Amino acid sequence: MDMTLQKIKRLTAFILFAVIMLSLFACSGDVSDSGKESGLPASDESTKPAVTEPAIEYEPDDLPELNFSGESIEFYVGDSHLDEITVEELRSEAVNDSIYNRELFVEERLGVDISVVYGNSQNALLKQVTADEDTFDIYCDCIHYLSPYIFDGYLVDARELDYLDLSKPWWPDDFIQAVELEDRLFLLSGPLSLSRTKYTFAVYFNKDLADDYAETIPELSDLYSLVEEGKWTFDVMTSITDSVYQDLNGNSDRDEDDIYGIGIQTDIGLDPVWSGFEISILEHTDDGWFSVNSNTEKMFAGLEKFRSMMFDSNGTYLTRSREDSSLFDELAVRFANGQLLFMLNKFEAAEKETLRNMKSDYGIIPFPKYDEKQKEYGSHSHDNQMAFAIPITNENADMAAAVLEAMASYSYRDTHPTYLDFALKGKYMSDARARKMVDLINAHVSFDPYWAYVSTLGGGFVFSFRSALRSNNSAFASEYASAAASVKRNLIGYKVKYNAQFKDD
Repeated sequence: MDMTLQKIKRLTAFILFAVIMLSLFACSGDVSDSGKESGLPASDESTKPAVTEPAIEYEPDDLPELNFSGESIEFYVGDSHLDEITVEELRSEAVNDSIYNRELFVEERLGVDISVVYGNSQNALLKQVTADEDTFDIYCDCIHYLSPYIFDGYLVDARELDYLDLSKPWWPDDFIQAVELEDRLFLLSGPLSLSRTKYTFAVYFNKDLADDYAETIPELSDLYSLVEEGKWTFDVMTSITDSVYQDLNGNSDRDEDDIYGIGIQTDIGLDPVWSGFEISILEHTDDGWFSVNSNTEKMFAGLEKFRSMMFDSNGTYLTRSREDSSLFDELAVRFANGQLLFMLNKFEAAEKETLRNMKSDYGIIPFPKYDEKQKEYGSHSHDNQMAFAIPITNENADMAAAVLEAMASYSYRDTHPTYLDFALKGKYMSDARARKMVDLINAHVSFDPYWAYVSTLGGGFVFSFRSALRSNNSAFASEYASAAASVKRNLIGYKVKYNAQFKDD
């Protein structure tokens, strides 16, 4: 590395460290008994009540002082996750610059030199391990791309590494509990994976259309309160959407020019029903393995609710093709044009130009509950979210673990909050209550083991039900019988394969 550039990077990292420390001290600043921060001018307490902002205290990591003397750390990142680990330059854009500064800070803190290669991680990981090469230190890609290599014995058990503190909030319990196998953990995710949040689903609503229909549909007068009171259920959403349809072009055909109550992408756009209704797919057994959910009563009832809204409701618009993820962009265009009251889409839709340039204001609320008895709103994050794994041929896996711990803790304190507060809530949303809804949705993202192991143990279970829903087929029992049988066969076969790799541990 050029020495001048290296000095600049180190100076930037030092300045950043100082700023972070000052901000942390400021967050826990002295507060007087009157509720005002010390040093501020007095106000007229008789006319203006004192307001105390809660102190935000981020948990620090417990990494010791480490210096790896300029050792290289090479990430291999799947093509679908560009710019999640490193970016090329500062651009005066909050998230980009946090990622840039994170790299500099971790390099300076640990004495490492971080580099990234992008490409097909599956091919690279296979080549590296089968050739017994120590090429790349950390692999980052869609979780279902990495998980098959667990059963080949290609990945390091994170629980055996120094420097990873899995009790910290930047390694979420829901993810760990979902993906661990017999107390071994080969995959990691959390705030370091911005795609975990970007790919989380929510229900967007067009405020102008809501106002237009509020006189005849009272629930639309205050959807936020409906959510806060725990009354935002799928039946309520279906009832609303069924009442919203306008034949704008007057041709008596339900076509693309009309106004609908809701728009749904008919492939992965169907998946939020599982988390939203708290229906599990794979469940851990007492011995740390998995079984397929056999409690089908709620499963079939929930799927029927979704099928009925798709095909029996007057106000549902379904995308024509099933596999093209760009159809989420099509929904966003229709939503922005005022043709959809509700849109089921991912958080990342709020970042894109279509909604940024939308003339009408919009709000955002969680996927509805199965019924009012359900305690929490469930949130689904698509399985293309990025996960992290260390290959078994890495000769300094503990150094890689230290880098992941430092990057994850930094992301927890800075990069992920920056994405939520500046990019998602601050930059793209003008609605303060919508920002609270974002926090509510993000706080209840659940992760079923199925989504991690869909390429191996899953056996196309969810794919069967996607197909049934798309084809307006309500014979869920027969679909389950076939899909569950496939999963059970895979569970037996991969248990044998897994034991062959780890039987001597």
